[in-house]
Amino acid sequence: MPRLVGKRSDKGLIYSGVFFLLAIATAGTLEYIGVIDVIPNFGKSTNPNSLVPVTSKDREIVR
Repeated sequence: MPRLVGKRSDKGLIYSGVFFLLAIATAGTLEYIGVIDVIPNFGKSTNPNSLVPVTSKDREIVR
């Protein structure tokens, strides 16, 4: 009687999923540290005075 051997597993879907997750994580990290700027005002602030409360005059300039 022949031995029944299953098909080899296709790991392409697993590899592509892991690659996709790594690409998303890399893009998120680059966006957060400021290398790319796809989402405005997202990520770390490089302005040392960023924790100072904004005055009404500054709000008018931003708008």
